[in-house]
Amino acid sequence: MLARIIYLTDQSKSMAKIIKEKCRNKISIFFSDVEFEIIDYKTFKSSDKKYFLESDFLLFIMASGIVVRSIANLLDNKLSDPAILVMDEKANNIISLLSGHIGGANYLCRKISHIMGSNPVITTSTDVNSKGAFDSIIRNLNADIDKINKDENFRDLSLQINSLLLKSEQIDLLIDREYYDILIKIDKNIFNGFNLIESLESSTSKILLYISESYNSKEKLESYIVKNKNKNVDNISEKILYIVPRLNVLGVGCRKNKESADFENILISYLKEMDINPNSISYIGSIDIKSREKCIIDFSKKYNIEKKFFTKEQISSVDYKYEKSDFVKNTVGVYSVAQPVCDLLSNSNIIGNNIKTNGVSFCLGRIK
Repeated sequence: MLARIIYLTDQSKSMAKIIKEKCRNKISIFFSDVEFEIIDYKTFKSSDKKYFLESDFLLFIMASGIVVRSIANLLDNKLSDPAILVMDEKANNIISLLSGHIGGANYLCRKISHIMGSNPVITTSTDVNSKGAFDSIIRNLNADIDKINKDENFRDLSLQINSLLLKSEQIDLLIDREYYDILIKIDKNIFNGFNLIESLESSTSKILLYISESYNSKEKLESYIVKNKNKNVDNISEKILYIVPRLNVLGVGCRKNKESADFENILISYLKEMDINPNSISYIGSIDIKSREKCIIDFSKKYNIEKKFFTKEQISSVDYKYEKSDFVKNTVGVYSVAQPVCDLLSNSNIIGNNIKTNGVSFCLGRIK
């Protein structure tokens, strides 16, 4: 992720250099490392729209009034605008100005403040009241929402649920343990205000959030809804949101011109065996010479999975860790594909065995 530090004066330029040096390799957000680039204010203004759209974060070291006037005509919506932070040139205060939850400005504000010894200024109601936030949970899990109430969009859901949290209304939350552990490490307050439950059957609130990567979780949820409606149970939630974390990745290799249907059947069968929802896969990757392989393209399109392809040099930097195949080396130029690609996609967090079957090899990982 790219964070641009924008300075105005000589003193703010010096501070920008200090921030870049002190924060280098120390900040990652939404499971991506943050790289800092320093530019002056005149350069930003000369192509403000370009920098605004291309940056994940913008940290302005100047008066907040200048920043507000500079970005006012660039704002679109909270789902797409970059995170905006403002800092004085002595680093006394860092302000989370825009996209606190979805963009990650609040998190980045706290992290940089901790490193720089600054005072983090965060005005988001949920954070001020030490409450969790629906949009923070979704963003940190890169989650896909399969809404039972399909007439609502993400922005409306966030406003509604966060408002109820502030009013201390009961919102039941059932979440896979491993994702609970991931989120609590990111933000110790992220579940504050939610009523954590152990099973669907123990839900008693009007709103139920069900966060699971299990292959059978949606079927289980739908069965629960039908069962309780048939029994005319009064306390079944009026709104149930099925939320799938998208932090899993697949490294794959395949025979040339592998049939798409065969490729999909093999992968789905494996994911079902691992109890992994295919919608939890955020990336599928392979070696770059497979970038036009139809079976990979079709699978990624059907399940809305982003594709990533790596060069021989990139794969060779990690393939020494895994089982070597001279046949694969002679064919594509590296000793193996699926495992090293999974390694690169997951930052070495492989959670499944390397499988080879019917002209397909694949390996499952989870983004750290």
